[in-house]
This record gives sequence, structure tokens and C-alpha cells, in this order.
Amino acid sequence: MQKIDRVHKSLESKLGREPSPAEIAEELDMDNDEINHLRNITQDFVSLDATIGNSEDNTVLSLVEDLKVESPDKKVFDESLKEALNEVLDTLTPSEREILKLRYGLDGNEPMSLQQIGERFKLSKERIRQIEKKAIRKLRLPSRSQKLKSFLTD
Repeated sequence: MQKIDRVHKSLESKLGREPSPAEIAEELDMDNDEINHLRNITQDFVSLDATIGNSEDNTVLSLVEDLKVESPDKKVFDESLKEALNEVLDTLTPSEREILKLRYGLDGNEPMSLQQIGERFKLSKERIRQIEKKAIRKLRLPSRSQKLKSFLTD
């Protein structure tokens, strides 16, 4: 790469202009594609702390999105949804509420099968299915479902 830089500077002063990659390749007796490839892989690196513009507060790092951090909008949406969901679930009986939470993983846990929930409640999986069905029927009532409709996306 240093050789390419030396030839680049030499040709620039000799020609009085920026040399083309083809001219550099010819001077070095190399393929034009090889010169382009070497130049692309050795691009200058920029520090993440480098300032952008006149303000010292604006750095390259401030423009890089941290994918590990949840966006504030998503955080607010998730919290609002959780509150609305809990408000609606609170209209059910304690066993209906608990069965739905376990069945669909609404407390952040993995969803459980009817069999697993039945074992926990000491009920048959058929009885758990009946309770689940009844609870869902209650949640479909307009007075309850309206509270969650705003969270649905088209």
C-alpha cells in the first residue's frame, strides 16, 4: 500500500492532477482491479470520538445506533400495552387471569401447554381449556377489547 501511495504522489506531482487508478496500475505493472481492491480495503479509519461539524458535542459515536438499547418509543409502547393488558386481565377471575398469563407467556415467561398448566392447578387439561376459552370470550366483549384495539397494527 505504501508503494501505491508513493506512486500516487509521484504521478500527482508529475501530471499536476489526481492520477487515475489505471495510471497507477500501469506505473506499478499491476491490474487495475487489484489497485482498486487494495485501496478499498485500506480506507482510512475514523475515530468514534472524532467531532462532526463545529460542535464538540457531535461525534461520530453519537450517530451510531446502539442496537442493544431499546428505543424510547418502543419502551413507552411496551409499557402502555402492559398496563392496558393488565387492566383488562384484572377484569377476569384470578384463575382465568393466571391461566391466560401462563398459557400465553404474558408475564415474560415461556408459554405453557394445557397439560403443564393442568398439573400446576391440579385440573385436567380439558378443564384448563374450558377456563381459557371462557376467559377469552370475556375479553372479546367490546367493553374489554376496546382498551387493546389501539395497540393493533394494520
